[in-house]
Amino acid sequence: KGEVAGSIPASPTSAPHRSGQPPGDLMHGLRRASLAVVLAGVAGVVLRLRGTEGRPTNSGHWRELSGDEMR
Repeated sequence: KGEVAGSIPASPTSAPHRSGQPPGDLMHGLRRASLAVVLAGVAGVVLRLRGTEGRPTNSGHWRELSGDEMR
């Protein structure tokens, strides 16, 4: 009879984390996010290297002028 309706006994283990998730789930999410960022970076580097095929482009660079071109 001394109990108030809707009261929950205090328990140090039942309090949720500030984000609403236990700290282990937060770390798991951070690890997954960092893995995704690293994999995206690796994929970007691979695509960039495959696109250039290891040689410089043939257009868009300076060339030496001679004769009539120097006017």
